[in-house]
Amino acid sequence: MKALIVEDDPEARKVLSLILKLDGYEISTASGGAEAVQALTTMVPDLVLLDVMMPGMDGYQVCGWVRSNPATTAVPVVMLSGKADPESVARGLEVGADEYLSKPISPGKLTAQLRGVLARTAGRAPA
Repeated sequence: MKALIVEDDPEARKVLSLILKLDGYEISTASGGAEAVQALTTMVPDLVLLDVMMPGMDGYQVCGWVRSNPATTAVPVVMLSGKADPESVARGLEVGADEYLSKPISPGKLTAQLRGVLARTAGRAPA
């Protein structure tokens, strides 16, 4: 199972990578939105774990790009953000995120939520 972690905070990126590796994922990382889009033009992961607040291209824009690109439109996207207000969550879901989780999150809850998203989206055909 391949996951792309998009997170501008190096320490958070490292922790998320470790959590997902321990859960059996093969990890690729991007430190921002533009880097994520570049990575997604050369690989299609099984899951994108996406921070919202990043300089330049934010998570909402990246999610919109994922959904509009025929090669990645069916890839599950989970937003993970410190912004947990109802408007931010709604916006994330409106741009196409499959789940919107709030930081901080326990490793067990994160991996359980990711497994749930993957189960719900399994077999989803590209648009």
